[in-house]
Amino acid sequence: MIEIVGMDRLRQSLAGTPAVAERLVRGAMDTSLALIEGSARRTVRKDTGQLGGSIHSIITGSGMAEMVGQVGPSARHGRWVEHGRRPGKPPPIAAIEPWARRHGVNPFVVARAIGRRRTRPAPFMVPAFRANLSRITQTFQNIGIKFVEFIARG
Repeated sequence: MIEIVGMDRLRQSLAGTPAVAERLVRGAMDTSLALIEGSARRTVRKDTGQLGGSIHSIITGSGMAEMVGQVGPSARHGRWVEHGRRPGKPPPIAAIEPWARRHGVNPFVVARAIGRRRTRPAPFMVPAFRANLSRITQTFQNIGIKFVEFIARG
């Protein structure tokens, strides 16, 4: 006959592991998104501050399989700042007008120039991710250690 000492305690620990695992992953996701969000806000071009102020993160889904973290700007022009704009059709005057007025230039001339030439990218999200990738990786790697510690404590 073999007697395993502490088996009841181990069973109790294992019964709580899905909730603990989800909590640990959600915490790592939250930390990672906050790192990216902070870096992006510091590096984004600043004119009125609207774009930087629109950068937010959210975690959706429950359970580790459905959990998704997203971070980025809600301002519509964030896409054009990050990726630039190819030459072709000019952007809508309404989109250019506030910027052009603040800078004392004719919005029609600016829109036409963008349509003819393009706008260069000024990435802020991808560099923010890359700048924090090693810390994000380490944060998720630490989940395994914390998980084993939880099980060992019982």
